[in-house]
Amino acid sequence: MVKKDDKKYKDLAGLYLIPNQGQLIYDSQLPFIVKSRRFINKEGLPHILVSGDGAYGIITLHEPKVIKREEVHDRKRFHPEVESEWQDAPYAQLYQYPFTFTKFTEPLHYERKRGVRTFDNNPIIKKADYALGIPNVLMKRPPRSIKSPELWNFNIQRHDAKRAHLHFDLRLVDPQTGIAHSWATRYLPTNPGEKVLVTQQPDHTAAYSTWEGTIPEGYGAGTVKLFSSDKVEVTKSQPGEVLFNVYKTNGDTARYALIQTGGDKWLFTNVTPTKTSRPELNISKPHFKQVSIKNVDINNAQEILAPKIDGAMNVISLRPHKPVEVFSYRPSKKGAAKVIDHTFRSNLYTKIVPPSMKGTTILLGEVFARNNKTGKVMTQRDTSARLLSNVWKSRNLQETGQLKIMPWGILQYQNKDVSELPYSQKLELLQQINKQIPEFESLPLAQTPQEKQKLLATISNEKHPDTKEGVVIYNRNKPWPIKAKLFHDYDVVIHSMFPGEGKWVDRGVGGFYYLHPGSNKVVGKTGSGFSDKERIEMFHHPEKYVGQLARVLAQEQLPSGALRMPVFKDIRAEKWPRHKMNKQANNMDKAEIIMEKLSTLDWGAIYHDYVKPSIITGAPVGAAVYALTKPKQESKNPQQQGAGFAKAMTIGAGADITTAVASGIWKQKKNFLKSLAKPVVDTAENIAAGGI
Repeated sequence: MVKKDDKKYKDLAGLYLIPNQGQLIYDSQLPFIVKSRRFINKEGLPHILVSGDGAYGIITLHEPKVIKREEVHDRKRFHPEVESEWQDAPYAQLYQYPFTFTKFTEPLHYERKRGVRTFDNNPIIKKADYALGIPNVLMKRPPRSIKSPELWNFNIQRHDAKRAHLHFDLRLVDPQTGIAHSWATRYLPTNPGEKVLVTQQPDHTAAYSTWEGTIPEGYGAGTVKLFSSDKVEVTKSQPGEVLFNVYKTNGDTARYALIQTGGDKWLFTNVTPTKTSRPELNISKPHFKQVSIKNVDINNAQEILAPKIDGAMNVISLRPHKPVEVFSYRPSKKGAAKVIDHTFRSNLYTKIVPPSMKGTTILLGEVFARNNKTGKVMTQRDTSARLLSNVWKSRNLQETGQLKIMPWGILQYQNKDVSELPYSQKLELLQQINKQIPEFESLPLAQTPQEKQKLLATISNEKHPDTKEGVVIYNRNKPWPIKAKLFHDYDVVIHSMFPGEGKWVDRGVGGFYYLHPGSNKVVGKTGSGFSDKERIEMFHHPEKYVGQLARVLAQEQLPSGALRMPVFKDIRAEKWPRHKMNKQANNMDKAEIIMEKLSTLDWGAIYHDYVKPSIITGAPVGAAVYALTKPKQESKNPQQQGAGFAKAMTIGAGADITTAVASGIWKQKKNFLKSLAKPVVDTAENIAAGGI
């Protein structure tokens, strides 16, 4: 180590290297120098190493070795300036110079003479200048190389400087070294695909990267404000290249790249994938034929069965030297070109696709959560929670159940369209891919009659660890599978219709809302299973269907009461007498009678007794009373406004009138009834008892 007051070096000539090379040698990141013939005959002599504006120490070159042109690519990872050397002397011979190096205790400032490119007989060096947040203005160290993803911080400061004017300072903070690697730019690459040129600045302290205030004079004089501050994941860092991601709270992932183009110049690019930049991601979900599990022929040798995993279908992109990428097939609501990126939620985001996989391969696969303790596939709700949360929260959730990827289909193989190949050939390709990326879950296949029968039996008895849904049938001679799902019968009461879309606008229903018999709560809706005739009939005559019992097929009943994947089958007239079918429809008429009886009550007095909310909603009669009292609610007369409390009148639910309660809310929706006047309760009980 050469001390600052050491006088021996002052008589030495200077060996000049282009910017960053001196810093790399100082940081012990450059094991040799690649230069042309101009360094010949200088070996063995000590020189002051100068690079850019810095003097870094004493360097002595040793006997060089000739580098062949075909070796240039291999040298680039140690020597980022090899290409510029070829450009300076395209026909010259390059040499690899080993060296010994003794550092200055700290880099010194070097005032370079104009035009100096190789040697300077009288370099003028002095102690480095200092500024706020900058330990040494000469220190512009490259970001540390990493072997696996790390969490760093990325802060952007808005700097209105007196000399450099308004610009942004980028601070990529390495928590291990405490260095805030810095760049300056006038613009930011806000949108995917945008790129801006940034200039590397001296290293700053981590503390300064979030500082706000005014620098009165000197280096950087002006006003500094914190523009943004994010925890980021650096996925790659090597000399001249840094890749990192910002995981936003809304679930989006923004990807960025910093690429050194030469010296202090870097390119800052928003590399977030879109359907424009990645046209292979323009994929919509294929529609599969669906049959009952009872129709599966276990003796059909052309058909292979696999359990239908309760997960989410995703698109998987494999590109050599890139991470395994996972995207939803669903279109993003935030723009037609945007994609929903699940890559960094996946357990394979650190897996790099091997170079042996040439070109781009696109797979379809099931993404699902598997319980880390039991090994069982978790519910679709658990999977959705992990996919729809932002990346940080998703990873926290995966401490109990990790997301897994099971490829089952292939659209493109090494740039070739294979979407319509028979499944026997697709299966061979998938098996090859699984060998290359064994972290994928293999598709469990049942091929013999005995295997198929066992699979169907365990699913039907709800004993299969991976599914309760059913099976997927893969025909060896056809490109696309068929789903065979296990459904159960459920009886529901038709509450009301919802309008149709597309060709059914103003001519047919979209389906109906339903509730369970004996309940007054609408729990779901179904829009599938209807014939064209049924949609038209329900549209023109809803009164024939409202209140009737319908048979619906569904996979299961959720805790909310809603049915999973409900499909309308038919009306259950044999289980639901006609007078019960029409009971709810008749309640609409009873609402008028109720209002007539309640009209004699002193609603103004009821209004003055409000304090605490007492609202019961959801039954058809309540909706009917609300409709009948709406004109009175809009009146400014307090007596008539009091009548608006009857809007939440509820008389039972489903097939039976069981109770009646009047409650309401005042115009400002702040003041509520504490209790109801006794005459209202008496009338309600009378109605409930059938006294109307």
